[in-house]
Amino acid sequence: MTSVIENQGKTAHRGRLARAMLASVSSAASAIREWRAARRLSRLDDAALKDLCISRGNIEWLVRHKTEGQQ
Repeated sequence: MTSVIENQGKTAHRGRLARAMLASVSSAASAIREWRAARRLSRLDDAALKDLCISRGNIEWLVRHKTEGQQ
């Protein structure tokens, strides 16, 4: 039979593990959103990017900056 103290330790460990897993999933989801946005912008032709005032070299920076601002 486990004591109350042993159960509290397991619960605290499970809580930390759950928070770590949630942070990992959130980070992965954010990376996927950035990747998808960069791919969408990369598919545009040069004229469309010029109309949006985005240089092809700054697409990834723009996507990363925009998604950080939304959080």
